[in-house]
This record gives sequence, C-alpha cells and structure tokens, in this order.
Amino acid sequence: SDDGSSMLSGSSGAKIKAEAKIGGLVGWSDNVQLVDCSNTGTTITATKYYLDTNTTTYYAYVGGFAGKGDAFTNCHNAANISYSQRGIYVGGIAGYVDDKLANCSNTGNVVAASSDYVGGLVGYASYGGYTFTYSELENSGGVSGVNYVGGVFGRVYEYASANTNYTISLQTAENSGCISATGNYVGGLIGHFYAYNSYGYTVTITVMEAKNTGDVTSVEAAYVGGLFGYAYAESTSSKILTSSSSANVTGGYYVGGLAGWLENIVVQDCSNEGSTVTATKTFVEGTTYYAYVGGFAGRGYSFISCTN
Repeated sequence: SDDGSSMLSGSSGAKIKAEAKIGGLVGWSDNVQLVDCSNTGTTITATKYYLDTNTTTYYAYVGGFAGKGDAFTNCHNAANISYSQRGIYVGGIAGYVDDKLANCSNTGNVVAASSDYVGGLVGYASYGGYTFTYSELENSGGVSGVNYVGGVFGRVYEYASANTNYTISLQTAENSGCISATGNYVGGLIGHFYAYNSYGYTVTITVMEAKNTGDVTSVEAAYVGGLFGYAYAESTSSKILTSSSSANVTGGYYVGGLAGWLENIVVQDCSNEGSTVTATKTFVEGTTYYAYVGGFAGRGYSFISCTN
C-alpha cells in the first residue's frame, strides 16, 4: 500500500519453515497494518539468512506474524520462534517494526541463540515520526540471543531528523519470560533504548507501568538490567515512572536491578524487590578496576522515591 491505509486481519495455525524473511502471516510488508491477528501454530523456523553486500550484514527477519512489518494492533502469538543462524531481527510478533505496536502479546519461546536484535515481541523497532507510543504489551515466552536482547524489544532506536521536539513512550509493558544472552545490552523489557534528534531538538523518553518478573542473564556481558540493559535520552525531562522488577539479574559489569545504564532519565516511584543483582567481571581503565553494580542501576542519572 502506498498510503498506509491498508489493513490485514487473519489467523494462522500452521507450522512454517523457510530460509529467511518469514512470518506467521506475512514474510514482509510495507505500509500495511496488521489488526486483530492470532497465531496458534506450533513453530516458525528460519534456517538461513541473506547477506546485504552493501553493508556486509546478515539479515534474518523472523516473526510470529511478519519478518518485517509496519503496524500491529491486537495481535497475539503463541507459536515458538526458532532461528539458529547469525542473521539479525527476530521477534515473537515481528523481527522488525517501523510504526505502531499496541495491545500485542507473545507466549511462545523466541530462541535465536546466535542472533542479535532479539525480542519477545520485536527484535528491532524504529520510528521516524515526531511523537510515538508503544502500549499494552506483554511477553511470557523465554527469549535467547546474543546482543540487543529483551523481553519485549531487543532494541528501540529513535533517530529523528526533524525540526521539532518529540516524545517516544512505552506504556503498560510486562515481561515474565526468562531472558538469556551471551552478549551486551540485555534487559527484561528492552535491551537497548536510544532516542536522539540530529537537528538539535530534543527527544524525550517516557516509560510508565513497566514490569518484569523474568530472570535476566548474560553472565559475562555489559549493560544488563531488570527492565533495560541500556537507555539513553537526549532530554533530561525523560522519566521511568511507577515501574518495577522482581527478577534475578546477572551480568558482567554495568548491571542493575532496573537498568545496567541510564543516561538523562529520571527514575521515580519505582521498585526492585525479591531479587538478586549479580556482577561477575570488571573492566580496567588505567590502573582502576570498575564494575558499576546497583539495586536500581549500574550507572544512573536521578532516582526519586524508589525502593530497593
């Protein structure tokens, strides 16, 4: 569709196997909204990848509904996702999303132990608009990958080139699945969350009612957290509000009960409880050994009325 007005609704109960660009309903879609969709199939299995010769990057694009898609509303996946190669972008709803995600859930396991950008719902989300909200998202399936791994998103990357300020927000998101990785940027909700405007305007991150109860483990890696592995916002007005984690978190260094690393983001009325936070390594600068380990964050910005 040229104008983004087309909509697709449907269901799948099939076992699906292909090389790459694979989804329960669509392998690849542009400017099409998937609405009121369900996938009860047993497995979605991708076996290979394709190489972008311009960037020397290996891509997979594997998802419960689409390998790559734009907008998803009221879509619920129960199929297990399996990918054993080193291509990127694997998720329970979609491998890659560049528009809306609302009222979606995943209960299937997302297993991509050799891949980057792996999420319980979405492997990689990027939106070029001014203000955008991801809302009412839930994952209960186990998730495994290498770098940029999260219970809801592997990575959310908002790099705007617009002459205005805008907000990217996450509202009411929950993960209860166990998250395991072998690399960096691993979180119970989002492995890596980054918002930036190249025109000198600000991008504000707002997170409300986020919750994680699934253990997060990347034993010798950096940036590991109960909610976020790493989160950066340009605007110091950015906030994480009324959110919690009650999961065991294990990483190498930059490890926190809520986040491994937070920059320019205020944490307010949040809690970390019923868990342990464990760091296993240090890194050296000069003659000093660093770890950065905390009940809330390994490295943080500001905390108000929080409980650990």
